[in-house]
Amino acid sequence: MSSTAPDSASPRLRTAGVITFIATVLSAVTGILHGTLTAGTDPSASETVYEHVLSTPAWAPANLFMLLGLLGWLATFAAMEKAHPGGGWLGRFATMTFAVGIAASASLFLIDAIAIPGLAAQWETADPTQQATLVAVGDAVQVAIRTPLFNVLPLLVYGLPFALFGIAHCSRRGPAPRWAAVIAAATGTATFLAGITWSLGSTVIPELFMWAVALPLLWVWGVAVGITLMRTRHPEPSDLTEDRLSP
Repeated sequence: MSSTAPDSASPRLRTAGVITFIATVLSAVTGILHGTLTAGTDPSASETVYEHVLSTPAWAPANLFMLLGLLGWLATFAAMEKAHPGGGWLGRFATMTFAVGIAASASLFLIDAIAIPGLAAQWETADPTQQATLVAVGDAVQVAIRTPLFNVLPLLVYGLPFALFGIAHCSRRGPAPRWAAVIAAATGTATFLAGITWSLGSTVIPELFMWAVALPLLWVWGVAVGITLMRTRHPEPSDLTEDRLSP
């Protein structure tokens, strides 16, 4: 490895740090504005969803900004692997999995930002017969589209990618603190296991876990990684020597 590679990586990591920090703040603020809705896998939750959407003015923009926050985190994964590939194939696989998960779940965020508010507004002003029809439409969307896409979130967005990325960077020296990697690994693993149970129809682990526990822990990870990357320095000669000797 040449001595110029790590030097050129420093600005890239600092830029990634800014993106990470902004994406995390965006995710946290919009997550709070979005509110906790534990109806992701309930096949008859349309009325609950409509009521929540109507009582949450920031619902539509919150979904769009949550998606933007995820894209920012994906950029962080890619930048860390590009500038300091300490995670090896596991880190690269985590990044690819994250990209697939975001691509698959993007439809959910767009449906929740555009289609669901429209149905909720019609439901609010409709007569009882029309309300029943709109609830039936919403239930059909819930079963056929929202539930399968919701299950992508704990499996391929907040779960497996963070578990793999955290494990990869726990075992190798990298630009971010190892304790943050431990948080990512533990949170991602727990969320992935919870997602498996939800996909199987089990409610042993409540859906509230993802919103009230997993996401706040990932916000801690994002803030820690963002601040650390923004403060990335040019490596000392001893660091370069250690990198050359690392297997």
